[in-house]
Amino acid sequence: MSILSRVTDAITGSKSTVDDVHEADNLVALYGRQIAETEAAIRELEARHDAVATAALDETNKAATAAYAELLRTLEAARLKLAKFNAALRLASKTADELRAGLASAASAEVKRKVARLVTKRAEKAAELATAIAAAVTAWKELHDVSSLIRVGYPGGLAQGASSLTSHTSIARAVENELYRLSGNPASLGGVAHRGAPSMPGAVCHDVQYVHQPERLQPLADTVALANTWLVAQLNGAVAKAPPSVSKPKASKADDLLTTALPPAAVAGKVSTAAEITASLPKRRLA
Repeated sequence: MSILSRVTDAITGSKSTVDDVHEADNLVALYGRQIAETEAAIRELEARHDAVATAALDETNKAATAAYAELLRTLEAARLKLAKFNAALRLASKTADELRAGLASAASAEVKRKVARLVTKRAEKAAELATAIAAAVTAWKELHDVSSLIRVGYPGGLAQGASSLTSHTSIARAVENELYRLSGNPASLGGVAHRGAPSMPGAVCHDVQYVHQPERLQPLADTVALANTWLVAQLNGAVAKAPPSVSKPKASKADDLLTTALPPAAVAGKVSTAAEITASLPKRRLA
């Protein structure tokens, strides 16, 4: 079936295919190249015209006269070819447009209904997600504010470690871990793209051994419960082992401020040496 036949089919409502559209596009590109080549040849002939015409003024120079006549014939033929290519390009462009229109109109009513259902469902899910995000943001702010109050009001205040979940950094890491536990979907080993929805924005696994096993991460509720139990035990005078922190990253300056206690106050009348002051500072176990 020729391109013209496909154009007729598209106009009369017959189904056009993606291959038809690609073929028409290829013709458009072909004619475009042929036009460019023909225009270049015409420019070259026109550049030679004056020199050949001057030589042909000598009527005794039969070769020059013949060359000039040949140049004129070649130039005229090139211009005719260019006109044909331009006409063919216009037809091919029209063909491609009509085939696309035929392809678009060929979508069945069922497909249209299916797409309509899907876009409606997507709008519903987007609204649900927006509501859930708003609730999560409110809970995040409240969790952060309550933890700040605990840090400030707790005996020793800033001396509490990251395991108590009272610093902004430790709370953020716990939340990032929870997002990864619930939505983590890393790429398969070997660099193969993951299947399904990617990890939720903000999801970070702070325990590298569980990057490909997000379900094994400790839930946020359990992490907070352990921190709360430890804080209460410390208040009651029990010597309780601090719960493990969510992750063991390199400590930031902010964490240093929140986890390093001040040195004991100097005794009146006694001047401590630098070595004594250093020895009195609490030791931090490197993660």
